Amino acid sequence: MSKRRLRAKIAAGVAGLLAVGMLVGDGVLIDRAAPQAGGQPGAARAASPVPHSAETPRQQEGRPALPEPTAAPGSPELPKPSGRRDTATRHGTAAAGADGAADFAGLDDRPSPAEQVRRQAAADNMERELSAVADNPGGHRSGPAAASGSADPAPGTAESLKTVGTHKVFVLAVEFGDDTTPAIGGPAGPVHNQIPRPDPKKDNSTYWVPDFDQQHYRDLFFGDGAPSFKDFYRQQSQGRFDVTGSVTEWVKLPHSEAYYNQVDDEKLDKLVADGMNGWIANRKAAQWSDAQIKAELATFDTWDRASRQDKPDGQIDHLTIIHAGIGADATGVKRNQKDDPRLRNNIWSHSRDTAVPVDVGGTGISVSHYTIEPENAGVGVIAHEFGHDLGLPDLYDTVGETHNTAGFWSIMDKGSWLSDSDTAIGTAPSGFGPWEKLMLGWVDYTAVRYGEGGDVALDASDAKQSDNAQALVVILPKGPDGKGRYYLAENRRYTGYNADLRRAYFFSDPAGSSVVQRYGYQPGMLLWYWNRSYTDNKMADHPGAGQVIPIDAHPDQISSDDGRAAPVAVQMYDAAFTLTPTPALDLRWSNRNEDNIKYQARISVPSAPAQPAFDDRLWAAKKLPGTAVAVPDTGTSVTLAGEARDGGTVTVRLAFAKPSAQ
Repeated sequence: MSKRRLRAKIAAGVAGLLAVGMLVGDGVLIDRAAPQAGGQPGAARAASPVPHSAETPRQQEGRPALPEPTAAPGSPELPKPSGRRDTATRHGTAAAGADGAADFAGLDDRPSPAEQVRRQAAADNMERELSAVADNPGGHRSGPAAASGSADPAPGTAESLKTVGTHKVFVLAVEFGDDTTPAIGGPAGPVHNQIPRPDPKKDNSTYWVPDFDQQHYRDLFFGDGAPSFKDFYRQQSQGRFDVTGSVTEWVKLPHSEAYYNQVDDEKLDKLVADGMNGWIANRKAAQWSDAQIKAELATFDTWDRASRQDKPDGQIDHLTIIHAGIGADATGVKRNQKDDPRLRNNIWSHSRDTAVPVDVGGTGISVSHYTIEPENAGVGVIAHEFGHDLGLPDLYDTVGETHNTAGFWSIMDKGSWLSDSDTAIGTAPSGFGPWEKLMLGWVDYTAVRYGEGGDVALDASDAKQSDNAQALVVILPKGPDGKGRYYLAENRRYTGYNADLRRAYFFSDPAGSSVVQRYGYQPGMLLWYWNRSYTDNKMADHPGAGQVIPIDAHPDQISSDDGRAAPVAVQMYDAAFTLTPTPALDLRWSNRNEDNIKYQARISVPSAPAQPAFDDRLWAAKKLPGTAVAVPDTGTSVTLAGEARDGGTVTVRLAFAKPSAQ
């Protein structure tokens, strides 16, 4: 079917809805640029959105158009993707090689097979909890009360990812030695404090301080003020979870960074062993006895990772490694395991289960899991990797085709790179989404079964105002494969760490400039689709579908004036459903013509009318692109019906056009 015929068909359907009393804006898609009478932009129309871009600015140059999406399970078959393309990345996403193998897929989040199974069991248990809560009067549940030292529930229950109390983190700072090998090559080092100070005229994205010393990391990790790692988790859990710990002095490793680089899991395990053994050697040089060293390490072994219970298991609970130098996730250097390793020296930040438990100097303590970030990491990357440590997956597409699926809306996607200033990125992330908080037990929520309409009050996700819930879960009819499907609604406002959604950024030069432009994500009711048919957000593998993805209130395409589709993170700036018009957007975007002459294009989006309502019949009727989530046609509508306290509390209205299938 042609786009023209498809649009006509959808328009006819919307006309029928309007004829029975549905108002403009109540579930009708708003076209950003369509002129109203009088020439003003933003007239309402029902239109099939043009496909989103699936690539970063660097990937856009010279790339062919995206393939059509695949169908959601149980829906008519759509054209298959034509195959992956070789891509390059920058700032926190994965890349895919020309042969289809992902260069970084799984390297950010690298759980063991047992951990992967446990994560899915946790989701199963959460589904059972949601069903039970929905059947209770009021359908409301608060998360577990904070209690330091309280016993976690046994595994295999609805609490299997939920984490409360105070956890201790061992922060190991390592710098690299001079020893290299002919096979690895690469430069010696680096050691700390060698990152050059960025020129503010050429670089407003690199985080830098004059001295990355021990006190810097004490403040970064465990400072009481914002932004800090400790403050972030205390705020996101609403006091249910806290962290404490210590930071080592810089420990010198015997080998260069290139030697330890993560192409080889054995070398990464050796980095852990060399770092911990180096710390022990330093303690002994400071006249610590073996008993004192063992006693110190024992204070970091109070939690059993496998059972999620507060008891020792002979392993350091949480090890975070800070390595000297910048990270590969900041350089954007494309890596493929087939490439010459001498050209690929920087370690990519990641969270990983070791191949085998790594013995710590014969102390009886070992390491089976760690996270690692670079010297100039901000709170965002550190907190993101620790999210994996607690059991959360990446919400971006780790295959790399679509770059981002949640954009800046979640720290488990590009939100880890937000900041609290205009001089760097990554210093102050956005918060977790409602799904992540559900899994960790950190959100008060209301669960409603399909067909049970009514109004629900939601407080801001990062600023609880009253006894209202902070998330709404709509239990939809199961999919054709029998898997669960859910809509999750939250009230996103410029509060807490979500205040930094005002500072979304855009790299305007695909050639590699370190200068970013700033723009804001619009606050409002953010709606997510959780689909148990999928266990990841690799939308390159399954376009239009993923585990948990925001539903874009304005899924029509944003393009530059030279015809390029904007990156997905830009597309999602107005994804929230609102009672106010969208903000205008004006970004510069460099490109090169066929003669390789550089020029400046613009991404210019006029303000559009408010879009307060979602109706999945309208969204499901469209042949959406691979970077927009395809929703089921259940007759469910979710509407932002009112706001109070300057948006601190909103009223969400549920309605259902079809009888319950459950």
